[in-house]
Amino acid sequence: MYGNPTCLLPRHLMDLMPIFWFLVFLFVDVTKQDRSDDMWEALTIRYRQWEKLPRTSHDAERQGYIRQNDICKTNSVNKYHGFLYKQKDDTKVLPIYDLNGWIAGIQAMIPGNMKGFNSRNESIPLPHIDVMPPIMIGDIIDGIQMYTVTAYFKHPKLICNPIARIGITLGKGLYIQMGPDPVTMYQQIAMHAKDLSPIWKPGSCIPTMGLHYFRNLSKDLPCEKIYPVFLMYDTEGKLGAFGWSFQGKPMDVSSSKISWFRMTPQTYAFTFDTRVLPACMFHEDFRIFGIHIWLQPHDSEEMTCPIVIQDPPTGSPGHKPSTINYTNGPQVPMITPQPAEENSAPSVSPSSWMLFCVTIVTVLHLRTLGGNVNPLS
Repeated sequence: MYGNPTCLLPRHLMDLMPIFWFLVFLFVDVTKQDRSDDMWEALTIRYRQWEKLPRTSHDAERQGYIRQNDICKTNSVNKYHGFLYKQKDDTKVLPIYDLNGWIAGIQAMIPGNMKGFNSRNESIPLPHIDVMPPIMIGDIIDGIQMYTVTAYFKHPKLICNPIARIGITLGKGLYIQMGPDPVTMYQQIAMHAKDLSPIWKPGSCIPTMGLHYFRNLSKDLPCEKIYPVFLMYDTEGKLGAFGWSFQGKPMDVSSSKISWFRMTPQTYAFTFDTRVLPACMFHEDFRIFGIHIWLQPHDSEEMTCPIVIQDPPTGSPGHKPSTINYTNGPQVPMITPQPAEENSAPSVSPSSWMLFCVTIVTVLHLRTLGGNVNPLS
């Protein structure tokens, strides 16, 4: 009744249909999502309870998060890349999702109406200009100027352009936004402690958290310059977690599932090597608050600390220690040697070989059709 639909196509295009369907099948097969190369294993936050970040924007919406922007590259006062999600009035945990809906970063907001102290123990408004960036001016919420810090879990250029490949590091990582354009203004965090700059100083090592590192922390550091980002590495020296650290006294909102951690001079030893802290941090009203963000699972065997075995008692050379204690001070993590890559040959993915073979087959097939057939005619 309707005729043969295949007659609507030229004969030489019909001959190419098997190759067309093979390419469709190949495309679907090789683009199947495998996030192991660019997705951190954990992405959990804890204070008082463990809270997993939603892995996709759909999961976030099901959990009550609301998308804050409709354009991937924002042009608001606080410029970031990706789709920012917020749950009610919680400003401490704001996940960011890429163009494909996969989690790609996280942001936190702090109010601009806090007070703190400088190196002379004088009261100053916070945040101080010396820590901007990575702290950046944000939007005004309920009449209060907010400030933000933003981290990405893969190269910022991949957030709104997933197929970008040239001149960037692929795979998972940690990038701290350092300006209005995250594609060019970012701080890339070392994946291994051995690659950290000497400006990162070790602090305490805590089981399930690893060895803490703080930027430029010393007895001579003015308190207004305390860096708002700290890092944590596991026993093999691999990046395992990071966090935000701010001076001041924030207010927690009742709707938030996560509370800020709060530190006073009496609790510094939990995180810091107190021997290197500036004197201004010991003012009785000085406060530190923030959150921890795990990249590796917190309960993995690596997210512990180097162990210290007690020396045997005098006169008992063959005595074995009865207890093993975790260190609570700066320790150099054990580093696993990385394989040399300078002389290694570049690898070619299986999908690249398949596409190459399909191209050859297509060219040969066209030549069998006469060599002068134009498939686009």
